[in-house]
Parts: sequence; structure tokens; C-alpha cells
Amino acid sequence: MPAGIRRMVGAADGRIWVSAFTRGRVTGVDPKGGESVHVETLDQPSRPYGITADRWGRIWFSEQGNDDVVVYDPRTGDRRVIPLPVPGGTVRHIAVDADRRRVWLPLSDIGVIAVIEFPEP
Repeated sequence: MPAGIRRMVGAADGRIWVSAFTRGRVTGVDPKGGESVHVETLDQPSRPYGITADRWGRIWFSEQGNDDVVVYDPRTGDRRVIPLPVPGGTVRHIAVDADRRRVWLPLSDIGVIAVIEFPEP
């Protein structure tokens, strides 16, 4: 089955992270060594779509179909699931404003821009 890659982002550690929509996972690839890390989504049917990295090295990705965003820390393996403040939209892009500790989420299907506030890790 095709991976259905939707978005990708480069992280501070050099890895390239991609959201594999149809496989229900996010993958980080080290372009120098070729090693990869797979982060399986917790609930099915989840379809990871929007993805970004923050200044602390964490990966943020949306789970279309579950109305949430996941924050994954590749250094520790910890993940946190955050419900969308407004359910029902597709998050295709994610923007982290690290200085203000906010994550901006345009919900394209319903015409809303949602914001999540988070503490510094």
C-alpha cells in the first residue's frame, strides 16, 4: 500500500520527518546514516497530515479523523495527545510560535484557525 505522504519537515537534529497519511504513522529519517524512526499513531483510523518541528526538537503532527494533535519528543519517545480546540477540521499545516508558546492550526474544512498554548518543555 502506498504511504500517502502528505507533508515533511526538517528538524534541528538533521532528521527529515514525514507524515504517512495512509499508513497511519510519522517517520523520521536521518539522511546521513539512513536510519529511520517510525511513530505509530495511537488510535485508528488516524491519518497524520500536518507536521512541524519546534525549537526543542519535538515533532507536532495532526491526526485527521481523531480531531487531535500529537507532540512527540524523539529524544525521550514521549508523546502527548492534545484535542483540537475546535473539532471537525483538517489540519494540513501547523505553525509553532515558540516565543509565545503557541501552536497555530488552520482547520481547512471549516474555515477556522485554532490555537493551542503550551508550556516550555
